[in-house]
Amino acid sequence: MQRIVIVIMIIAIMTVSACSIETKDIVTPEKIVSDCPFGNIDCEYPGNCGRYIDVNLNNICDHSE
Repeated sequence: MQRIVIVIMIIAIMTVSACSIETKDIVTPEKIVSDCPFGNIDCEYPGNCGRYIDVNLNNICDHSE
């Protein structure tokens, strides 16, 4: 009986601790795209820096949209 209680307590502690572990976000194109680090707005192709990216193919750097 004591072993069952101990096993249940261990499982409960493992479950609670697993729930509190922070998981990494799934990387999506929307999350990769962020504000332009240079403060540019609507930077057109080819862009003024090496960070030009255009996932939505509108010829404007996604970082500056």
